[in-house]
Amino acid sequence: MQPYNELSVRSDGQHERELLISQLEEALLECSRMRKDLQLCQDEKADILCELQSYKDLLCSNKGEHNISPPEILKLIRDNESMALKISHLESENARLSELLTTNGVNRILPFRLHSDVGDFILRLHSKPIF
Repeated sequence: MQPYNELSVRSDGQHERELLISQLEEALLECSRMRKDLQLCQDEKADILCELQSYKDLLCSNKGEHNISPPEILKLIRDNESMALKISHLESENARLSELLTTNGVNRILPFRLHSDVGDFILRLHSKPIF
């Protein structure tokens, strides 16, 4: 019976060895995948750093050409909002004047937007008799 036990021990040892070898192979494959992933991450990081540097260079070159301080930028934004509001008012005034012209029977298409004073003046001209 001893040879059987010895064979059993050897086969168990052989089995353990094969199991360890397969685990080692799996670990090597995983390590290889991780190396590839790490290389991809490093390449992506290098690309991002390159883009960042080119963006910084662009900012520096533009800063020299257009030296605009943050308060000036805020003023430009406020001016832009103010102009947008004025345009909105003028467009609504234009719509109102167009409606008045249509209601009063004047068939004239206005090729441009008018200020309210000019629009009122035109309406008065058309409503007065020519004699």
